[in-house]
Amino acid sequence: MQDSQLSDYLLPKKAEQLSLLERLVNTNSGTLNIEGVLEVGKLLEPEFQAAGFSTRWIELPAAMQRAGMLVAERKGTSGKKLLLIGHLDTVFPKDSPFQTFERQGRFATGPGIIDNKGGVVVLLYALKALHAMGALDDASITVVLTGDEENSGKPIAVSRQPLIEMAKASDVVLDFEPTVSGHASVGRRGTAHWLIEAAGREGHSSIIFSDEVGAGASFELARILDQLRKSLVGEPGLTVNPGTLVAGVEATYDKASGAGSVFGRTNLVAQTAIASGDVRYLTTEQKQQAEARMAAIVKDSLPGTTSTLHVEQVLPPMPSTASSLQLFELYSQISQRLGHGPVTLLPAELRGGGDISYVAPYVSTALVGIGASGDGEHSARERLDVESLFTRSQLAALLMLELVKPAP
Repeated sequence: MQDSQLSDYLLPKKAEQLSLLERLVNTNSGTLNIEGVLEVGKLLEPEFQAAGFSTRWIELPAAMQRAGMLVAERKGTSGKKLLLIGHLDTVFPKDSPFQTFERQGRFATGPGIIDNKGGVVVLLYALKALHAMGALDDASITVVLTGDEENSGKPIAVSRQPLIEMAKASDVVLDFEPTVSGHASVGRRGTAHWLIEAAGREGHSSIIFSDEVGAGASFELARILDQLRKSLVGEPGLTVNPGTLVAGVEATYDKASGAGSVFGRTNLVAQTAIASGDVRYLTTEQKQQAEARMAAIVKDSLPGTTSTLHVEQVLPPMPSTASSLQLFELYSQISQRLGHGPVTLLPAELRGGGDISYVAPYVSTALVGIGASGDGEHSARERLDVESLFTRSQLAALLMLELVKPAP
């Protein structure tokens, strides 16, 4: 009967869901477009209020240049306390050529359409359906929509503190990041950023490798990267990627913007070489071991060069737990009951990082990847399977209904 009630509510709302999503997508909310992120939040606030939630905005320090987060809450005593996570921002800045929603048959395209505006619409309409049934009258649910998931404000200890505090008061966390090919996850890898700077001696190319000049910064950086590949690649769950390289007689790199500048000539030995990238790992121990190997490789410099390594923690790993696996099984059973087939567990090493990683250490039960379905996120090919707005709202609502029921 509950399945039928939810379908009776959601089926007539398909066009309404898509219309709201179109408005959200057509409002640019690249992380650094603070006005745009706030505007998306303003579009959503009355929608949550209509579902019986109180809303508030948590601001971050102005120096962070981030928009903060929208919080919607209902307080009750029935069942488990839920924390629902999504985000308002996208990776597409104001000057991106990819700006507008377009319908293309069963699909729709647009910036952030599945990452994460489609997921937010799924979350919202699951709550609206439950509210219409009267199923939330004594439920305790907190919704947090961050404004800087794609490029979190620094320091993390400040920008994620409100989210962590709300997690500590919760029993279960559900993250509405995109559904990947019918999968969901109960674990995610941790992420750290690294920066390697190699310094050499400037000189004429004709005397490279001499005692006077040495190997130069470019060969030193090449040595390091090749040894990183040989030492770290192939270990289960561990990846290392040099995303940006600059080298020359003069070379600079700005970590915040990702931009670099270089001056050099073919007949001059490079004096500076810089590489920036990330390392992803399943456990803290794996990260510590990888960092120790990286440090040893960097220390073993070529003649005439010196190198330094700096590693910055970004996301902690989200470990899989027995209670999270039980929650996943329940979600899959609901999917089968509705005729959508079983949900497949996506391994942690195939799922990127996100806000749930910050709160996972404080909550024993978590599920991620239950938002809208599609593909191409973080690219101009990002698209949504339109029908997933209905099916994923249905699934999420029934999962939450089981969780907020009074304990027997």
